[in-house]
Amino acid sequence: MSREYLNYLIRKRAVVLGFFAMCCLGISIAWAAGGLADTAMLRGSETAAALTMLMAIGFPLVQFSYVHRRSSADRFFALPVSREKQLVTEIAFLFGSCAVCYLVIMCILYAMYGIGHMAAGQFLLILAAVLLSLLEAVLISSCLYLIANSVFDGIMICAAYTFLPLTAAVTVTTFHGSLVAGDHGYSSGLSYLLSPAALAFRFITSVHNGEPVSVPEVLLGIAYALLACFGLYRNYAERKTERAEQLSDSLFAYPVIINIYAAATLFCLACDTVSHRPDFILYLILFVVYIIAQFVYKRKIELKPVYLAVFAGLLAVTHITAYAGWKTHGFGEAERLPLPTENIRTYDYYAYVTPEDLGKADPEYRVCVRVMINIPRGKEASYREAIDILEAYRKKAIDWYYERSADSTGDTGRLNVYGKQAENSYDMTGHLWYGVKEPIPEKDLIRLSEYGSVQVESPVLEESYSLSQYIEKRR
Repeated sequence: MSREYLNYLIRKRAVVLGFFAMCCLGISIAWAAGGLADTAMLRGSETAAALTMLMAIGFPLVQFSYVHRRSSADRFFALPVSREKQLVTEIAFLFGSCAVCYLVIMCILYAMYGIGHMAAGQFLLILAAVLLSLLEAVLISSCLYLIANSVFDGIMICAAYTFLPLTAAVTVTTFHGSLVAGDHGYSSGLSYLLSPAALAFRFITSVHNGEPVSVPEVLLGIAYALLACFGLYRNYAERKTERAEQLSDSLFAYPVIINIYAAATLFCLACDTVSHRPDFILYLILFVVYIIAQFVYKRKIELKPVYLAVFAGLLAVTHITAYAGWKTHGFGEAERLPLPTENIRTYDYYAYVTPEDLGKADPEYRVCVRVMINIPRGKEASYREAIDILEAYRKKAIDWYYERSADSTGDTGRLNVYGKQAENSYDMTGHLWYGVKEPIPEKDLIRLSEYGSVQVESPVLEESYSLSQYIEKRR
């Protein structure tokens, strides 16, 4: 590290850093003082962590902007300091600025609100967690910004990589929602694993709340930071000064970003196309956006054959994959979905049926039959007959899902399977739900009534009967 260069950076940014630190301190104190004294330190600490994390993400975009300008790039890279020392000094300055700002705020907050309300051990643990996260944020943000060759491209690339984990999560969720029968409530944790910002947020939140910390997630965040160090060396220490204000055409810049986003969007459209009716206007809009993205990258509007070829290739690959997923029941995921494992497993079924035969669908919706069976964990053997009936019916519902076409008129009813901690609880987890094409036969409803509630309702007359009462009344 170069001490002279570090002193220069401090003198250059001192006023701005001092102003930002005062703003962060004022906001943190105001937020801490806005509630109960017992939680004031915790609120102020969370605010300080959030503000300095924003600083750690945004400050590198300001500090490294000189490498993207021809006039300043030649001047800074001509300094009598090796590139390696210059890079280490820059990172040390960025991290040190964020760390000092955070530590000063935290010490003032602890003196005002923490003594007697927060243990010193917890205070030090919070400091360590946030400082580690600040270092990771500085490294990763700097690395992403330096991939580009201009200020605008650097901001765009940082934004693109920031939202990439969310795009991946949406793609996976769309796959499960469209191609995996029963898994329409799927929630993907992929965004956390791919997002260093999300990992840092969960790490800091866990430490603040005194909850157990996920060591693998912490190590994954460190791995992202180490990978960023490699990228920093390649894009700063080995950087050619003539890259400034040129097209950002390196492998991990626009060429990869544009096609990843295009592929993800095309796959989402493909999943919807194979499971529903295709909407061709969306494909046209996506193609126009794809060409606009190429314009942003190349700085000129042109329709090259290679653009058409790549887009057509992505279109073919994503739709073949989605079609294969549809034909294989979500690559077998529909049959492998785990049943809820909470204290109570609930089968909740309803269908609109004819009054004369509760096992026959009625398009006029005259009668609704509803089954509710709660199966306590560990007592499955006592409910074996009911489980066998309902599980066989659930497997039929999976087949019906993949047999339907885009012109299907709708479902007769629905079968829901979910978990609860208690029988009267409304907090449902592990929710699986299936459309019903053919109702459960009446003879099976009679058998199911021995294990739970089977009600027959008349939406028109607003009447409700148990299954035995309805059969007796029908006679």
